[in-house]
Amino acid sequence: MSNRHHTNLFISLCLLVNTAMPVFAQDDEKKPEPTIMTSNGPTSWILKGNKIYFLKWDQSLKQTQVYGPEELDRNNDDPAESLLMDGTGNSVWVLKDKDLYYVTAKQEGSFVTLRVEQPEELPDAEISDPAMMTASGSNAWIIKGEKIYHIKWDHAFGKVQISGPEELDYNDYGPAKPFLMKGGGNALWILRGNEVYYVTARYDGSFVDIEIEHPEELPE
Repeated sequence: MSNRHHTNLFISLCLLVNTAMPVFAQDDEKKPEPTIMTSNGPTSWILKGNKIYFLKWDQSLKQTQVYGPEELDRNNDDPAESLLMDGTGNSVWVLKDKDLYYVTAKQEGSFVTLRVEQPEELPDAEISDPAMMTASGSNAWIIKGEKIYHIKWDHAFGKVQISGPEELDYNDYGPAKPFLMKGGGNALWILRGNEVYYVTARYDGSFVDIEIEHPEELPE
């Protein structure tokens, strides 16, 4: 084979490789990290993948202060099937599959430290079940599937306290829509289909009893 044929073959191979490279590069690109945000007034929390940030509007400096990131779990970067976050002010709750995290922003002068507490696992919860969460301060409510949990940060023992689960009344008409929840502190409202539930967490010393009142039906 002549040198000219060798040269043409080499050029053709180079063009083929250069054309194919972007295709392979696209396959290797990382998928965007799941990102969620919750905010209240001048403060906000952002969870991006496994990293959490605390943001605060500084009125004196007229700019946003960004603190973090801190990692939820330094030994686990696996993507979560379900990821929820809710909270107010300087504290936030994060549900990653069945693991529950309590995160706080502690301010000392102009310095802010983010603290991620040791996670606790929701008892009797299935990862595949859909989840909802509402939180306020050191209290939170979680519904996973048909199970209801009340969550509280125990300042005395320095740990997450999980009460429940309690289950809503069984229904034989299949998944209900809408299925909504809203509450704070020790009280929760649930709308499931056309039924409204009022749920409370009653404290007796260190014991917490979740009480689901008899549902009422929305009139036509």
